[in-house]
Amino acid sequence: MKKRNANAAASAADINQIAESEKLSDKLAVIGGAFATLGDFLGTLAAIIAIEETAADDRQAEQEKNEQQAKMADMQRQIDALQQKLERLSKP
Repeated sequence: MKKRNANAAASAADINQIAESEKLSDKLAVIGGAFATLGDFLGTLAAIIAIEETAADDRQAEQEKNEQQAKMADMQRQIDALQQKLERLSKP
């Protein structure tokens, strides 16, 4: 009878240990899931920031291109004006 009681006590202790282990594993699974979700959020945030930076770079490049085209057009006007002056001076 003592042996049966000892086995029953051991089984109860094993069940409690398994239950505690399962509780710990459940807690760790929840924590791991939270970190995974946080990682996904940070990845999404990084992608959004990268898109915004690319758009800002594109706008800056477009502005610089427009400024360069304006300078080139102004230089062409100056060249045309100088050519006209040269033609007038070279005519007798």
